Amino acid sequence: MLSKKQMRRLIQSVYGSSSEEGKEIERLYVRASRQIKGEISQFVAGQANWSGKPSKAALEDVRMQLEALALDGSISSMANVFLSSINLGHPKNSDLETARIAVPLLGVAQQRQRQLVGMGKRILDAVAKITHTQHQETPAMHQVPINYDRMLQRQASDSVIQRQQVSDAINRDIMDTVDRIRQIAKEAANSPKDNLNWADQVERVLTGGKKTGGASARAKMIIRTQACHELNRATIADFKARGVRQYRFLSLESINTCSRCSDMDYKVYEVADAQAGVNLPPMHPNCQCWIVEYGDEGYVSVSDLSPAPPSRPMANPLRFATLETKAIFPREGKTDPKLDAKMTEEIVVHDLRKLPVNTKEGAKPNQCIVAYKQGKLYERRYFDENGRAIKDIDYTDHGNPKYHKVPHVHDWVYNEEKGRISRQRDRDPRKGELS
Repeated sequence: MLSKKQMRRLIQSVYGSSSEEGKEIERLYVRASRQIKGEISQFVAGQANWSGKPSKAALEDVRMQLEALALDGSISSMANVFLSSINLGHPKNSDLETARIAVPLLGVAQQRQRQLVGMGKRILDAVAKITHTQHQETPAMHQVPINYDRMLQRQASDSVIQRQQVSDAINRDIMDTVDRIRQIAKEAANSPKDNLNWADQVERVLTGGKKTGGASARAKMIIRTQACHELNRATIADFKARGVRQYRFLSLESINTCSRCSDMDYKVYEVADAQAGVNLPPMHPNCQCWIVEYGDEGYVSVSDLSPAPPSRPMANPLRFATLETKAIFPREGKTDPKLDAKMTEEIVVHDLRKLPVNTKEGAKPNQCIVAYKQGKLYERRYFDENGRAIKDIDYTDHGNPKYHKVPHVHDWVYNEEKGRISRQRDRDPRKGELS
């Protein structure tokens, strides 16, 4: 599976605010805005009649541009619509100007379609690369079938059908944008001079101006949502290829996280039952949730263990928790009396996403952290004399009572030689272990 750090890095590069696709979309719409405003400005300055007859030279020029764009199958249907308007019947200046407006936006659509196709392959390759790296680091823990790559491609093939729906949505969005700008150009051509600030209107439609994101924001929303779909479907394909049975749903848990995603956070689902929009991200447009393999959430890659630079100290997750440092007597839920006797401190945390696993993340030697979620006892984590996690007692069935008893235990295993830190799959408490 992907470690949490690896998944977060992948998420940021794929559908985070700094993704390359998002930056490229912004550049595309800024460039299209300049071209379209130049076309409209020239048309208005020439005082041409909106319903008048265009010159043959002007028609031929735009015809050549549209014919070149029509060679691209992903946007050929749109290009042919505008070609027919200037080739059939008696074209007017309105048809010519609409085609001129369409050319830059068809170029935007062309690049967005290429993003869509390239992103699917890039994400699948990234997931496969990380899995192979983990297999090399810990072959016993992360076994990969001989025909893994072929199995991964086959499992992910259903994304092709879903991707076509997104492709159609991109083209509909472009056609709608052309129609809106065409109306602005028509009003600009038919209005008295300086009576209509058409340039600002075009800017608002394409980039949002200083208020909203316009068509650019919608484009980023579509590609970001699709990236979330591609990443999580690729992760499910990876799970199926490796025989993983269950996964855990993780939400962003930020200030703008929706209640639906927040309610699903940390729940466990069957890989065989994974369904986008039901128990698999994306749950909605702009969703930034993800999934991890259940039972191995504690995986830390060797590459993740490199020390942080002095200017960026490792964050202590306990800083953001509500703490109670006094020991709790009587304790809620069954505990391990042998480990309890060794503990020198017990703290309580509420609604904390990730508990520390060592002193670098804020834990202390011989400490016990008792975690509550939404007011209910969720987990108890014990640390050894070196401040490293050694045992978790979970007091929830993770939404799957068929597979998880309450309580159940997770042991932590350390491999100093390979730099491996992992939480083992759940097991039933041994006889006399808990009381």
